[in-house]
Amino acid sequence: MTKTIVIFVTASSTEEARKIGQTLVEEGKVACC
Repeated sequence: MTKTIVIFVTASSTEEARKIGQTLVEEGKVACC
């Protein structure tokens, strides 16, 4: 069984949100489908 966890993060801009997301994926902290 696969467990899915959704995390919401507040960012001051779309660009900041993209950087946060990209960094988390690159560091292997999260995965996206």
